[in-house]
Amino acid sequence: MNLLATLLTVCLASVADEPTFHVQPYLQLPGHETIAVKWETTEAAVGEVRFGPTPELDLRAVETEARQVHEVPLSGLLPRTRYYYRVQSGGLTSGLLSFRTPPEHGTDRWRMVIYGDSRSFPERHERVAELAARFDPDIVLHTGDQVTNGTQRPQWKTQFFDPAARLFARVPVVTSLGNHEQNAGNYYEYLALPGNEKFFSLDFGNAHIVALDSNAWGSSARESEQYTWLQENLSQKRVATWNLVFF
Repeated sequence: MNLLATLLTVCLASVADEPTFHVQPYLQLPGHETIAVKWETTEAAVGEVRFGPTPELDLRAVETEARQVHEVPLSGLLPRTRYYYRVQSGGLTSGLLSFRTPPEHGTDRWRMVIYGDSRSFPERHERVAELAARFDPDIVLHTGDQVTNGTQRPQWKTQFFDPAARLFARVPVVTSLGNHEQNAGNYYEYLALPGNEKFFSLDFGNAHIVALDSNAWGSSARESEQYTWLQENLSQKRVATWNLVFF
């Protein structure tokens, strides 16, 4: 009996030590010819994305070094096109996933979902994400407070990524900082954002989208780097129909 228990313990330990996906693949940095795929594994490995306009996945992009939080940019994409993809890390392989690239500049028919403050109640976040997916959006904006405490790394999996895994695997999510993120390093490691990642802009369809850090205004907001940047950003001439600002 003791020998059997020992063998069982060893087997269970071996299974527990096998590398797995800690955070499932999710989409970041939507561009008109580019997008980034991120995911996290329990052990460091070189990540690879197989992708293409058909499930045959005849294109590939590979990381240059082993890591646990993976970020693989895909380039040379056609606008408004369905692409299929699968991620690999060492011996791990995801299921077959897909996304639609953003529309061309000036396109006035596309769908966006905006929500925020999804922290603390993952079951509610999951219901919101499932409802959002039914609208088949082209982009998701999250206005902040992704987790209860941004310094607590396990919360990013349980409160933010897992509840919205199916949505984030097919639709790129763009976020802004909430006070609950506490400007933690986890935020910047898990999320790939334009510019300095605190305040930035991107063009999408016929919209110019601006994300701000509303936690940093203070009493001297008009003297801040962010205020100066925003003035300059919004004063530039663009063909966009809409300027959208979220925080």
